[in-house]
Amino acid sequence: LQWIAPLPDKPLHIRAQTSLGLIKLSLGDLEAALDAQKRALQIALEWEEERETEAQREQATVQKNLGVTYLQLKQQAQALASFQAAAKLDATLKAERGLLYDHLNLGNVFALRNQPDSALFHLARAETLGVRLQDQRALAKAFFFKGQTLLQMNQRPRAQAAFAQALERAEQFRVEELAWRCLWQMGALAKQAGELERAWDFYQRALAGLESLSAKIKIAEYRSGFIDDKAELYEEAVLLLLQMKREPEAFMIAERAKSRSFADMLGNSGVDWQAAQSADRGLLERRERLLEAINFTQGKLAAVQTQTRGIASAQAENDTLAALQKAYSALLVEMKTANPELTDAVSVEPLPLSEVQAMLADSVALVEYFFAKDRLVCYVIDRLQAKDRTDDQATTL
Repeated sequence: LQWIAPLPDKPLHIRAQTSLGLIKLSLGDLEAALDAQKRALQIALEWEEERETEAQREQATVQKNLGVTYLQLKQQAQALASFQAAAKLDATLKAERGLLYDHLNLGNVFALRNQPDSALFHLARAETLGVRLQDQRALAKAFFFKGQTLLQMNQRPRAQAAFAQALERAEQFRVEELAWRCLWQMGALAKQAGELERAWDFYQRALAGLESLSAKIKIAEYRSGFIDDKAELYEEAVLLLLQMKREPEAFMIAERAKSRSFADMLGNSGVDWQAAQSADRGLLERRERLLEAINFTQGKLAAVQTQTRGIASAQAENDTLAALQKAYSALLVEMKTANPELTDAVSVEPLPLSEVQAMLADSVALVEYFFAKDRLVCYVIDRLQAKDRTDDQATTL
C-alpha cells in the first residue's frame, strides 16, 4: 500500500484495499477488514465518473466482500444490503459469474435470517449457474449452505446428503476453509443420531483441518485471532468426548481450545528481540514499557487478592491486565511483520494430561475450568487420577 500510494492507478488502489480486507478477515481482524473494504468502495464510487462500467464491476466485487465481512460481524441486515447491491450491479453488467456468487451469498444470509424458502430459491439458482459455468468451488459452497438451510427445516437426511456433496467437492478442489466446516456439521449430525464414534471421527478431521489452516499463519498472534472465533467446534468436541467417557482426550482438546496468544508471549520471553537487524528502536522501547506495565499490574492484582478490598478492585486490575496483554500481542504482530527474522519465535503447545499429572506433587491437586457452550466443565487432577464434572452455567454461576 505504501508503494502504490503515489500512483494514480485507481483500480490498483481498489484491489489493494480489497486484498488487505480479505487478509484481515481471514485472520479474524474484522474491524480492520471492514475499514479496508469501505475504503475500496469509496475509491470505486469516485472512479465511476471516469470509467462507469469498470468502476461498477469493481463495486460489485467490493460489495460482496463487504457483505461477507458484515456476516462475520453478525450484522445480517447490512450484509443483506451489500449482497443485494452486488446482485443489482452484476445483473446490470450481465456478469453471470458475479451473479453466481451473489445468489450464493444471498442464500447464505437468508438461511441465517431463518428465511429458508428464500434461501433455497437463491441456492437453486446458484447451483444452476455453477453447473453451467463448471465452478466446482461455488457448487461446494452451494451444497454447504443448502445443508445448513435444510437443518433449519429439520430435514436431517437431506442435510447430511448436501454436506456430503459439499465435502466431496471441497476436498477434491482443496477448498480447505469449507472442508472442515462440512466435517463439523456432519459430526454434529452423527452425534444427534447417537453415532458417537462416527461423530468423533468427523470432529477429529474437522479440528485437524482447522489447525492445518492455522499452522500456515506465520505470526502466532494472527494464529490466535484465527482460532479464537471458532471456539464452538472445540467446545462441542470436549462435550462429545466427555459423553464418551474419554476424559484425558477431552482435557487435551480443552487445552487446545484456549487462546494461545499470551502463552506464546511467555514462551517467546527468551527470544532476542534486540538482535533483530531491522528492529525499530521505538517498537523495542514500547515493548519494554508494556512488559513493565504488565508486571506492575500483576503485582497489584496479587496484592488486591490478599486483601479485603472487594471483588470490584480485583476485577478492575484484571481488566487492566487483559487490556495490556492485548496491547502486547498487537505490538508483537507489528514487530514480527516488520522483522521477518522474528516470525519463527516459539509457540507454546499444551501438555498431555499424563505430563501435567507427573508435574504435580503428591499433596497438590489442580482445578481447571472450561466453558463449553452452555456448560461449565471442571477438571480436578492429581498425580493418580483426573475427574471431571459438568454443570449448567446458569445454576453453577
